[in-house]
Amino acid sequence: MATENTKVNLTGIVLAGGRSSRFGFNKLKIKVDTVPLFIDQIFKLSFFCDEIIVSTSKSHYSIVSSELNKIRIYQKKYDFEKIKVSNIKKYLKTNFKNFPEKLSTYPNIKTNIRIISDESDVDNLNTSNSLNITNSEKITPSHKGKGPVIGIYTSLANASYFYSIIVAFDMPFISYNLLKSLVYESGINTEEPSSSEPATISYDYSKKRDAYIIKTEKGFEVLCGLYSKNCLGILKENIGKQKYKISDIFNYLDIEIISINKLK
Repeated sequence: MATENTKVNLTGIVLAGGRSSRFGFNKLKIKVDTVPLFIDQIFKLSFFCDEIIVSTSKSHYSIVSSELNKIRIYQKKYDFEKIKVSNIKKYLKTNFKNFPEKLSTYPNIKTNIRIISDESDVDNLNTSNSLNITNSEKITPSHKGKGPVIGIYTSLANASYFYSIIVAFDMPFISYNLLKSLVYESGINTEEPSSSEPATISYDYSKKRDAYIIKTEKGFEVLCGLYSKNCLGILKENIGKQKYKISDIFNYLDIEIISINKLK
């Protein structure tokens, strides 16, 4: 049995699906400076996570795969100082041991990166030898295109670790500091990462919850949270009932709500 302050590993999940129909172009092609949005999220998650899963659809697979093959190029161009944002309250510096004034090191891009498809027919796609492509549990045609709940379920099911930080790729406001304060508020303690390893993370199991969700004045930020594998049962049940609203699972789980005011 795990004891208090046991070292834990985290999976980082980037949801990179969606149709982008409202925009008239594929959002996966949007770049921050010269780096695609979803690669930007991978860099930030890599400070905390021992593996990264990118959840996408068959139609987006080739874009995701192509950009991931250039991740070393993007790493060299990336301004890691920019992930320090000014809208995090100064108290975080006292709450986080050795909070960095500067982030001069790269995150752990040696982290295992996998592409998870929420569709079952990707066997014939060309894949890079440098990437680990995983076919997720089969989703029936009636469930395809029903929103991020499918990607959350299939990614959690394929995650190597109990807890996963889940973020949508098109939420550029998610910063290193926001992620760090999320894991801090959830009871996970982090030490500063070195240039070769992700942050050392320990967990106080006396605070263990099924998920930790940020809430703003507009409601739950369901696409930026810490989810555990305990969510899989109700997610699968709701998908079977064609209930695709993510927040519908919260009444059936032990959820800790984190106010956005604690993260600013």
